[in-house]
Amino acid sequence: MFTEMSECKMLQVSLLCLLSLMLLSHVTAICPVSQPCQCDISIHCQNRNLTEVPPAMSSDGEDFLGLYLSQNRITDIKSDTLQGYHVSSIDLSHNPLVHLDNMAFVGMEKYLLELNLEDVHITTLPSSIAQLINLQTLNIKNNPISGIPSAFTANIGQSLLSFSFGGTKIRYWPTALNHLVRLKALDMSHNVVTFMREGAVSAFADTLQELRLVNASLSPFQAELSKLKALTLLDLSYNSIVDIPPGALTNMSFTLKKLTMSHAHLSYLPEALYDLNVLEELDLSFNPMQSTNADIIGTSDNSLLRNSAATLRFVNLSSCGLNAIPRAVVNLDQLEVLDLSRNRIVVLNNHQFSSLPHLRTLLLNDNPLMSIPYLSFSGLTSLTYLNLARCYLTYIPSSSLPEVQNLDTLDLSSNQITRIPDVAFPGAPKLSAVDLSNNSLVYIFDYAFTDAHSVRTLRLSRCSLTRLPSSLSQADGLRTVFVDGNPIPCDCDLSWILTWQRQSGIIPNIVGRCADHPTMTISTYVSTRLQHDCGSVVG
Repeated sequence: MFTEMSECKMLQVSLLCLLSLMLLSHVTAICPVSQPCQCDISIHCQNRNLTEVPPAMSSDGEDFLGLYLSQNRITDIKSDTLQGYHVSSIDLSHNPLVHLDNMAFVGMEKYLLELNLEDVHITTLPSSIAQLINLQTLNIKNNPISGIPSAFTANIGQSLLSFSFGGTKIRYWPTALNHLVRLKALDMSHNVVTFMREGAVSAFADTLQELRLVNASLSPFQAELSKLKALTLLDLSYNSIVDIPPGALTNMSFTLKKLTMSHAHLSYLPEALYDLNVLEELDLSFNPMQSTNADIIGTSDNSLLRNSAATLRFVNLSSCGLNAIPRAVVNLDQLEVLDLSRNRIVVLNNHQFSSLPHLRTLLLNDNPLMSIPYLSFSGLTSLTYLNLARCYLTYIPSSSLPEVQNLDTLDLSSNQITRIPDVAFPGAPKLSAVDLSNNSLVYIFDYAFTDAHSVRTLRLSRCSLTRLPSSLSQADGLRTVFVDGNPIPCDCDLSWILTWQRQSGIIPNIVGRCADHPTMTISTYVSTRLQHDCGSVVG
């Protein structure tokens, strides 16, 4: 019985595969355009150096998912150019259109769902777009359009779900948006909006889920934004917004999942964050947080982000001028990524991150750290990536490593480390990649890599090394070591490698060049000449 059932299933799978091949062959056979375009379920003509849209050779009504014509040199779309194409999506983006006929989309009124006209140099919107009564997605970004007529959106307002018109010459909040009663996504980035009039979002206050107003010259935070009740994503980066008033995010308390306000003018963490209960990603990077706001330097366990503690996965507070680890990140027990890079943090405290058991990535690079106490990373049981590059460290924080048992990658590049001590990487059984490049190493101890059995990749590039340290042989799992940019000569000082090779049977790939033979790599010298030149030294 089991064999019969198995054979039956195999037959069903075979028939399904055969049917798929037949269908694919059928679609390919009736492709309505010739080379260089190709067809599957869509017609692919993108980036083919075309100067015109290839005419459809058949008008039998075969349906395809999309017609993709982006990144060509098409300059003219006449009234009959697209006739014969039966598609639900058209992409004409990144073509230098000189002429786009007002009747270009006539005949597609009922079945065209998506239209991409990004960066096609049009100055006005073809009136035939307004007749696409089932259009759901429209992208007209990066065109020198100065306005959107109200009549343009009147017919498509019941169907349009996503509208992108960033990077145009529009200098106001268009009243034409009042017709878009089902809108879910709106991108007006890189337009000079400045001000949102009363009622600006009324038409879609209950439906809009994603709003991008990047670099829109907004100042201050606009009250109209507070009326959006279904928002899941809000991006207000590159605006002169100094604060989000308390209560401004109340209507989106249980919907907003991603908030981005990078490169704004925030001088502290807005109190409005307290109202967010399902936030997953927060990016407030590149804000001048110079104040003594209690949530930045305070010691209480309370935090403006505590209502999102169960959902917050990603926090970016990079380049905010912070002098200490913000209290706001305390007790975010589901946090997975924390970026505190490029700040002014000088000292870490013991148990600094102990309330972040799910943190996987911690970025502390480009901070003037002077001290890392041995329990600084206590509690980071899930941490796999730790970046401490360019932190002015003078030593390897070896004593801290046993606290991060799952650490996979450690970046200590471009510090002021001069020595690699004995047992430099203890108690890190999963550590596979270490970067010590751009440190002026003066001395590497004989047992430096004892207990570094899991390290597979070691970077010692540009470390002023004049010899390859024999202690590398202790890292018996090492597969690649980078020593490029060091004045290491290829001579009998490398003869210890022959002993290493005899004992282990395999040696890592050594990436770097011989200082005395710049055209020869160290690996080549080891594999082709070392035995000949120095075999007698080893005996």
